[in-house]
Amino acid sequence: AYMTTKNFINLEHVADQLMLKSNVTPLNFPFVALYITFGNSFLEEYFFRGFIFLTLYKAGHKKLAYLFSSLLFAVYHVAIFNTWFSPGIIVLALLGLFIGGIIFNVINTRTSSIINSWLIHIFADSAIIAIGIKMFYF
Repeated sequence: AYMTTKNFINLEHVADQLMLKSNVTPLNFPFVALYITFGNSFLEEYFFRGFIFLTLYKAGHKKLAYLFSSLLFAVYHVAIFNTWFSPGIIVLALLGLFIGGIIFNVINTRTSSIINSWLIHIFADSAIIAIGIKMFYF
């Protein structure tokens, strides 16, 4: 997704916003990256898939489980990147996060566990961290 939208994303602006709003700097970025990749991804999977999705799904509200948990997952991320991108890129990111949430949910229905979706989430976050490395160091 980044490769197709990179001409519409100002990484310098994103870096400025990260430093201003979240105190993420090139010095502490490796620690933030580790937390996001392993800690935060687990918390998101536990809450959005393990708690919300699987609870609703097992209670028989299957369509609601898919839609509600995926929508919440997408909207949750707006607070993170709402000042980074143009409105069009924000809508595109929300759509991608919603679809990603649906995919994670499908994976979890096959295993009744969040482990597989967490591993995929780790890889997705690793790709984002790679963009962060480019942003802060190159």
